[in-house]
Amino acid sequence: MEPAGFRLVGVWRPGRTQRQHLGVLLMLLSVGLLLFGSAQHVTPQLADARSGSARIVPVTVVEVTAQRSTPVRGGGTTYTSELSLKAAKGSTGNKPLHGRIKTSDSVGPTDKLWALYTPGAGKEAAQLTETRGELEALRDGGTRPSGMLLGICAAVAALGLVLLLRRKVKPSQDEESVAETLHTSGAQALAVTLGGTAEEGRRELGVGLNLQAEDGERRLYISRFVDSEHLADLLYGHTAWLYWARPQSEPPRGRPGRKGEMLPAVLVLGSGDEARYVRGWMPREPDWPVAQGRRLGAISRESCPPVRPLDSGGMRPPRARLGAMVWLGLAGLATAATAAFPVGGGKELVQTGGVVIVLCTVVGMRLSEAKWRPATRRQKRRTAEHAA
Repeated sequence: MEPAGFRLVGVWRPGRTQRQHLGVLLMLLSVGLLLFGSAQHVTPQLADARSGSARIVPVTVVEVTAQRSTPVRGGGTTYTSELSLKAAKGSTGNKPLHGRIKTSDSVGPTDKLWALYTPGAGKEAAQLTETRGELEALRDGGTRPSGMLLGICAAVAALGLVLLLRRKVKPSQDEESVAETLHTSGAQALAVTLGGTAEEGRRELGVGLNLQAEDGERRLYISRFVDSEHLADLLYGHTAWLYWARPQSEPPRGRPGRKGEMLPAVLVLGSGDEARYVRGWMPREPDWPVAQGRRLGAISRESCPPVRPLDSGGMRPPRARLGAMVWLGLAGLATAATAAFPVGGGKELVQTGGVVIVLCTVVGMRLSEAKWRPATRRQKRRTAEHAA
């Protein structure tokens, strides 16, 4: 039987699923940024103010104990000043106040500011602003992120929404190259039999399919958003045609793996109206005996039959492992807690929460990576069942 070529039609689900995952991640990131932006300026003084135990008073700068200037992109300077202040007579019991403030102009002695502080605290630390209205807004719950942060969050959320709702996914130039080379005498074709999963998985692409031919084998890696173990169960023993473009002298950038070590390939199963395709990647320079296939002449577009992607039952996403879900869930809880804890705590809780978030995410991702490795026992069972 001669290879007839193909003309890809329909939406390739793994590409769309990957974009949807990225869209959800971006939307969650925008929510997290808003939470952090709202919480990062909340101090114990503001928490006391909201409970009614703190005061807002006008103050006068007595001494500038430290001051640092930072250039602002686009012009201007931001001054961060450590100040010793004096409140109106009787407001603080003759005790000086201490605080830090960021301003666009340098602050000096006798300058007038507004302070929020808690009477009776051991250390008279104060929250400082240039106007009373800012402190009243904070006391009433108006801890708002900056305009820049709001803009960034809106842009990230909008991008995530577009990726989440977009139905059509344009294939990359590498993925389209296989179909294009069919019409320019640059394609290779190989008759293969699916033999389960490959011996080794790849972190960036997941578990691969083992494709057996008369003079060797090939390995096709699809996507870590596809349950390749389930796909190998469905297709074990089926015959198919594997198409790929002959490798160039210099691999183009952007392919999975480092230094363009993977080649795009298309696996076509069946024929006629029942023909289906699976798109994936093959190692460019494998270290095992490989089948070379045959070089195809140019095939006209009109003579190439339309081939649709394998149905969603075969291309289902991997099942989530319980351990990975638990650790990633803990990371999500730690993120929410980190945004809420500073109301009564401070930077220490933010730092502790950040460490917990990183550790839980790393452990969760590592457990997810274990899912990408091939199941040896499952492969042995496939072989035994097929031989029987």
